[in-house]
Amino acid sequence: RHAGVSAATVCRVINNTVYVKPVTRERVETAMREFNYQRNAAALAMAKRSGKTLGLLTGNLDDPFFSRMARGIEDTTRKARVQLVVCSGGHRSELEKAGLDFLINQGCEAIVAHLPRMDEEDILRYAAHTPALVVINRYLPVIANRCVWLDNVGAAQAATNQLIQHGHRKIACIAA
Repeated sequence: RHAGVSAATVCRVINNTVYVKPVTRERVETAMREFNYQRNAAALAMAKRSGKTLGLLTGNLDDPFFSRMARGIEDTTRKARVQLVVCSGGHRSELEKAGLDFLINQGCEAIVAHLPRMDEEDILRYAAHTPALVVINRYLPVIANRCVWLDNVGAAQAATNQLIQHGHRKIACIAA
């Protein structure tokens, strides 16, 4: 409105989709500079629905589990010609939230996230606004279809039963 033109004209100038008279274009661009207008990458990606960016929020990139997982995801995204954006939540709630915000602002249409410290309520709020959010290594019944987790207790029971069936009686577990 500051340039005295319609929103549609501003859109045409920003996206350079159709011809706009040079004098009108200059008025719009002047107003954009005056208000320090910056394109929002997340909004642009959502509008285009390009489906070409996957976000990965790990617990800690130094952890062998996460580095191997990131490598596998990177191999898959590279083959699919999908861009991968990676960040770490550092096993801290505030860093997990900041990581999700960063990935969303980068225009990630889908996000795979390890969120061990974030409150369930906060995760569900993000999930409601990010339909392609998948939570790893945590089970939330409300979004169970978007959770991938390891059943460590069940696996330990199955391993112990297997050892007992093979005659072992002195069984120990060493965990880090």
